[in-house]
Amino acid sequence: MMIRTITLMTIALLCAASIPATAQTDLRRTVTVRGTGVVSTAPDQVRLSMQVMTRSSSASAAMSEASGRTNEVLLQLQAHGVEVKDIQTRRISVNPEYDREKRTSPPTISGYVAQSEFSALFRGDAIEQLGKFLDKAVAAGVTNIGGMSYETSERPALEQRALGEAAKDARMRAEKLAAQLGARIGQVLSITESGLSAPGPRMDVMAMGMSESGSPVMTGEMDVVARVEVTFELVANQQ
Repeated sequence: MMIRTITLMTIALLCAASIPATAQTDLRRTVTVRGTGVVSTAPDQVRLSMQVMTRSSSASAAMSEASGRTNEVLLQLQAHGVEVKDIQTRRISVNPEYDREKRTSPPTISGYVAQSEFSALFRGDAIEQLGKFLDKAVAAGVTNIGGMSYETSERPALEQRALGEAAKDARMRAEKLAAQLGARIGQVLSITESGLSAPGPRMDVMAMGMSESGSPVMTGEMDVVARVEVTFELVANQQ
């Protein structure tokens, strides 16, 4: 029995010794923090979404009228400094309209609706013409302006700056936490990028005015935001 017990203990010790170090529990103390970096800039591009909608008794007539109005809007866009490459068609559709008052089966078609949706990017000198274009958009045939989105041509560089600020913020937070607990931070064990975003502009700063005859367009400032999550090793202070 004694020989059997010793043999089992020997096997157990050999198995424990053969476990790789990476498989053993990591007993290092760590601190995980989140850092945020924000870089503000004035938008230098404005993307405008528009829609042209027409109704007619036939699908071809509705489509023809929508095409004519759309061409007029495109000409106005170019006349106000927007390049052809910055105009993008998003959707073209023709759908029947039904007479809801006549409860027939199948429903009675009362006409057709044609829609053309597109966007235009105003940048450079064209931004100064945006207000004037808005005044003429409805007369040119635009039936709905879906909204404006403000952009920057320097976004890649601003994102890198924001990431750098987020990393600095994470280190500062970790150092403060460690100091409060009587320790200091050591090497970085892991970094996770939590996301990049560029929310709409803050309207507290009116960076763009209006032309003498154009509608006011206020771009304000926009923020490029980066977030990171960093895990640092915690090291005891030397006495």
